[in-house]
Amino acid sequence: PQDSIPAVEPIEFAENSPEESPFLENDISSYQARINNTLESENPYSLALREQYEALGQLLQKSGEHSEAIVAFENAMHIDRVNGGLFTLDQIPLVESLIASHDALGNINEAIDFHGYLYYIQLKTFTEDDPRLLAAKETWADWNLRSYLKETVLQEIAPLSAGANQSRRIEYVAIQHPRNGTYIYIPRSQLPNVLNPN
Repeated sequence: PQDSIPAVEPIEFAENSPEESPFLENDISSYQARINNTLESENPYSLALREQYEALGQLLQKSGEHSEAIVAFENAMHIDRVNGGLFTLDQIPLVESLIASHDALGNINEAIDFHGYLYYIQLKTFTEDDPRLLAAKETWADWNLRSYLKETVLQEIAPLSAGANQSRRIEYVAIQHPRNGTYIYIPRSQLPNVLNPN
């Protein structure tokens, strides 16, 4: 619905059972054939083609073929942008799916770029008094903080595992979550980066 912004969370991809795989392959082949037929008979920017690309991408994601899923989602997103403009909200589910597939492939930089693009779409679309903009800002801040903490933990652990000086003390600062009131702790030296990710 237009009134809410879906949170961007990593999508868990369940392993397919052996019985399910042939059905997925048949569905994927079916959508690929439909796309070819639509390309031959309809406008290359039709809503039908956009929906077929998105459905194909979801099936490819489910089967673990993330590189192919990315191509399908990008094709669908291109149609959205041609029809609705560069900042159309229709592309938000596609951007979220692209993030999930890039995360699954370990394409960190691409996932970061799409997170930024998702937030940019919302900044360009919503007015300052639109509650959806506040939700978008909170989601963006949460993602930046999670990413930062994950990266910081890895950087803190790496020297210790390499036998570096373990007597180094790190001073942590408590930050209260704006929505649920819980606290998280970050190194004081990194506080400016968390409060202003740009």
